[in-house]
Amino acid sequence: MAEHSEQLRTTLVELHDQLAKTREITPELRTLLSELATDIERVLAEQAEGQSPSTAAASSRVGQRESLVARLGDAAREFEDTHPTLSGTIGSVIDALGQMGI
Repeated sequence: MAEHSEQLRTTLVELHDQLAKTREITPELRTLLSELATDIERVLAEQAEGQSPSTAAASSRVGQRESLVARLGDAAREFEDTHPTLSGTIGSVIDALGQMGI
């Protein structure tokens, strides 16, 4: 699991670098990607802390994580034509989350 977490963190750094270099992204999409990155960091922090939430809280977190993956998928599709490298990196983030069971 630690290997997957590190892979995800590396991919997030790559995503941040690509976003910093990409000027043709609307402020709304830039904000969305920033929020997604923050959400991913929160999930990683929760896993690193080994949180073992109650069943109700766990169910809520599963819904949040599914929403996170769905939002990432939407963002990747948004960038497919205009920014294929960025779209590919977002896809790598999705893959890394999947390998972690998220």
